[in-house]
Amino acid sequence: MGPDDYTVEFLKEKQEKLIKDRKEAAKLEEGSTPSTSKAYTSSTTPPPRAFSKKSTTTVVHRQMSAPAKTSTETVELIEIPDDDSGEEGDEGSKVIKNFPCPPKGSFILAKWKDNCWFKGGLVDIIKDQKGQEKFKVRIQRDRDMVQIIVSGTQIASIHSAKSSELTIGQRVVALFREEDGDDCLYAGVIAEMPMTTNHGRYLVFFDDGYVQYMHRKRIHLVYQNSKNVWDDVEELMSEFVKDYLEQYPFRPLVRVIAGIEVKTEFQGKWLKAKVMEVDSSLVLMQYTNDAQKEWLYRGSTRLEPVYRFVMMHRYGQDVTPIRVQQNVKRVEYSLIKPHQYLPDEPEEDEEEEEVGEDQKSEPATDKAKDRTEKTQFENHACIASCVSSAWPLEPGKLSNLNPLMLPHVYGWTREMMKPHSAKDRKRFFTKTPCGKSLRSMEDVDMYLTETKIHYLAVDHFDFSPFVFTLPRKSKNTKQYYLEYPDISNGEEPTPVVCVNEFDKSPPPQFKYVAHRKELDGNKINLDPGFLVCCDCTDNCQDKSKCACQQLTIEATKVTSGSAIPDAGYVHRRLLQSFPTGVYECNHLCKCSSQCHNRVVQNGLQLRLQVFKTEKKGWGIRCSDDIPKGAFVCVYSGHIWDEEEANVRGQQGRDQYFAELDHIEVVEKIKEGYESGVESDFDYNGSDSEEYAGEEGSEQTSKNCASSYDRM
Repeated sequence: MGPDDYTVEFLKEKQEKLIKDRKEAAKLEEGSTPSTSKAYTSSTTPPPRAFSKKSTTTVVHRQMSAPAKTSTETVELIEIPDDDSGEEGDEGSKVIKNFPCPPKGSFILAKWKDNCWFKGGLVDIIKDQKGQEKFKVRIQRDRDMVQIIVSGTQIASIHSAKSSELTIGQRVVALFREEDGDDCLYAGVIAEMPMTTNHGRYLVFFDDGYVQYMHRKRIHLVYQNSKNVWDDVEELMSEFVKDYLEQYPFRPLVRVIAGIEVKTEFQGKWLKAKVMEVDSSLVLMQYTNDAQKEWLYRGSTRLEPVYRFVMMHRYGQDVTPIRVQQNVKRVEYSLIKPHQYLPDEPEEDEEEEEVGEDQKSEPATDKAKDRTEKTQFENHACIASCVSSAWPLEPGKLSNLNPLMLPHVYGWTREMMKPHSAKDRKRFFTKTPCGKSLRSMEDVDMYLTETKIHYLAVDHFDFSPFVFTLPRKSKNTKQYYLEYPDISNGEEPTPVVCVNEFDKSPPPQFKYVAHRKELDGNKINLDPGFLVCCDCTDNCQDKSKCACQQLTIEATKVTSGSAIPDAGYVHRRLLQSFPTGVYECNHLCKCSSQCHNRVVQNGLQLRLQVFKTEKKGWGIRCSDDIPKGAFVCVYSGHIWDEEEANVRGQQGRDQYFAELDHIEVVEKIKEGYESGVESDFDYNGSDSEEYAGEEGSEQTSKNCASSYDRM
């Protein structure tokens, strides 16, 4: 049975059920207001608890008066299959679990008479006249200790729920947060499991009509559930939850984009409201009459398209799609299938095979099975909602990933343009989650700015035909006799792997140093008062207005005679060498972490690998292609003065030495330099500068050298 057949079969069953209510609905149409829930009228009865339009909460469902006459042609029933399989939904997700109640003396959460849940101690377990278990719980209310007797459906675990314990329809207690109110625990049901489309969060329908997205740590399990979970829900939401669970995984949702107007019910009246933002299954509406905002569930009958859609089915009308004149699709049936759920626990990344010196390899293409499904682009102004289907992963899940693959993880694709002739070289473009094609780094930069993405930066992209962003597939990978997952022992943000494919001999013992070490009284002045700071708000795209980048440009006068206006990074890449150094923005600047002038301070991002060669000892390589000008890593070591450096150099130890006197290095580059001529500069360490990442300009002492142990 395909998706289309399943949809028709499902709708037939629902239609038969709804036709039974035709007579009752017809009477309501003649004499009173049609209702989509039990007796609860928003215009006469306020919600059970205060509702602030400024809060991040959502009223899912409540009875309302019919809207003014508008054409029902604004509604279209469409079925959206998420894949080509014929799976019949996630039946297992509807199995509601019960959990063993805790022993006496345990701390639990118990329901109070105002529907809030509070921490308390389990005093005793008793049985009532019908033989059912009851629980005596002592809680503190208004500075007094109160003892209450509750059932198993009114107590919950004090600990956060495990992901393996949560399922669709599961009764939970969750921490409800409002901007204009105190946090409180309320009961509800799980409506959505964590998926990529909802940013890995759970959607909770609270008993009193509100809904929120939240993470697992704010959710607590209710120990016992009735056979029909909606029997445990407050009367206000009981029928809505019942319909939702019976229809699941199909859900009627209004399809909206930011900027359009949708009639929305508020306090019994239908008002014009503008869509401000879409967050997965929620939408932020702003009422045009008073400019107030309110989050709503996209399946709420307070939205006119959903209300009309539900009424159409309640009256048993034909469900054939109705086309609007402008072909605008307003209501969709969203289908959620089990494969969309994120794993309960983080899955280990599959071990990637490395390419050896004598191995044959071929680049992986975007034709892989895990390629992101193509999105048809519709002309629009890109905003934050264009990338709302993606959500940032935890840093720990990205440490073993090629940084150029990050866009692919978040739904971007890198595709090759069709050549006009056989002589044309390969050219690539990047396609965004909303289907827009980007053909240059400038296009990427503008898109990241428009959508306000904070988990991707411009250096995560590359358009070179010689750089492969997907991992290479190895055919003849050698076996590693020895492998260390991270020789930096967590010192680097990205693990540095060490392998030996020739024998079992380990590398020489050494202490990994991620930052410079000042030894024997050699101090570097790191006073932040010497730092120059910028006040850029455009990620320092305009070098002429960035004070930090102007330092880099001005310094080039020393060697070239005139300032180089484009000196420094270009889209976070250094395309040519500047002996006078590059001055990065620092922690005192107003620019964000996406700034184009913040590179070295971000630390190691590439996947480096220390490896054993057959005849030349140990070396280092990168597991992935490196774009031209990309930052690799900091060359860290011990800082010695000139005397100590000379002594160690004469000892013939296996060490490298690098001159750190910034002025001396630059003077040697000047035309006509004479080594015997003394410089007019005062070498007391107060005027010399060395570029070193986030710390910007740093003072070093004369003739200092940095030593690096060879492996």
